[in-house]
Parts: sequence; structure tokens; C-alpha cells
Amino acid sequence: MIRQVYVAGSYSADTRTRELQNVMAALVAACTLTKRGYHCIVPHVSGSHRVTWDVAMDRCRATLHAMDPSKDCLALLPGWENSKGAQEERLIALAIGMEVWDLADLTGEQVLHA
Repeated sequence: MIRQVYVAGSYSADTRTRELQNVMAALVAACTLTKRGYHCIVPHVSGSHRVTWDVAMDRCRATLHAMDPSKDCLALLPGWENSKGAQEERLIALAIGMEVWDLADLTGEQVLHA
């Protein structure tokens, strides 16, 4: 059974270069997970990047609530603790009964922080 994985980690940063590094880290994680048979939801590349944080998080909240906690899970990227959004996504996932994993636990690989 293919399982959906919501990839949670930092997006916002103090520079555009750092934001792009955060997006690339999420995409690399998604590629790694896809090779292992998962279907990935990557909010870093879903929708417009010209919206406010609140609008983006509304989309993220809706996506998480639409997932099936009995089949789907959330993967935390390295450094997720420093992201207000990823912290909230983790809490939502736990509240709806979804499994929450560190990325390295799902991939079996040590993944370096971007």
C-alpha cells in the first residue's frame, strides 16, 4: 500500500537564498521518500509563494485535516524545531492521530540539514 507522507520543515528564512535551500531540502526529502514507495505532499512547492504566512498555513492545515491518519504520516525535516509552521503541522498531525516521524527514521538515511 502506498502511503502519503506530508513533508514538514522550514520554508521561511531571512534571505531568499535560504528559502530556496529550504525548498530544495524538502524536494530532496520527497525524492528520497518517493523512491521508497511513498506519495509525498510537499507544501513548500504547493501553491503560490506570494501569499501571507497565515494564508499558506490555512492551506497546510486543510491538507493535514484531509489526510487519513490510519494510513498517512508526517515526516519532519532536520531543523523543524526552528519553524513555527512545522511545529504547528506536527501538533495537528499528533492531534488527529497521525504518525509523526523524523525523516531519517522513514528513509533509513542520515539526512543533513540544508
